[in-house]
Amino acid sequence: MTRILEKINIHQPVQKWHEQIFFHAHPNDSIFFSNNVDDSIWFSSNYLQYLNSKGASETICIYGEQIHNLTDFIYQANYSLPVGYRLGTNPHGLYDLLLNFETEPVYRILFWNDAQSLFNEKKHVFEEIFELLIVAAYCNRNAISTIKEKQSRYRVDQRNFMIFNNISIDDLSYLLYKDYYIPSIGNDGLDKKIDFNLFELTQHHPPL
Repeated sequence: MTRILEKINIHQPVQKWHEQIFFHAHPNDSIFFSNNVDDSIWFSSNYLQYLNSKGASETICIYGEQIHNLTDFIYQANYSLPVGYRLGTNPHGLYDLLLNFETEPVYRILFWNDAQSLFNEKKHVFEEIFELLIVAAYCNRNAISTIKEKQSRYRVDQRNFMIFNNISIDDLSYLLYKDYYIPSIGNDGLDKKIDFNLFELTQHHPPL
């Protein structure tokens, strides 16, 4: 089941955020809600740099207000994930890129800043990209997407961090509690719900 909304105090050190997200929560994609864009900028920019400085993480930063269609998203992702060719502007190309086995980091984290921008502008395009992101990440986390040359399974702790400003969990609930088709190598795919970790960015300490 998708977890209830937890609070992240942006005035705490980044290490505290990291512990809360990676060690006190399940290894799922995370959805962050904020009513203050300055808080979102502080959180995203600091956390991204923190992960880069620690190493072992492949980080992708998507700038949501610059995305108005699938082509815009693919363009940004194409220059963020290691690949040696220009992607086609179609969902299959993006899905293949998100399953990317060119590298095998411990963590692969995609930050989608201002995700509400496309959600509000073109909901059907947002929904398509959202599904591609979460299914690819789920498959890589669970090693059900790719067999490597030596017949071992490709596994990366791949997560999407989607940051929304000025929308509520109710606006997204229809995406968080539905079934998604999950393909699997060597087995038939299945429809299942994917769990998410839900966070609210706040300037206040959570109650004791």
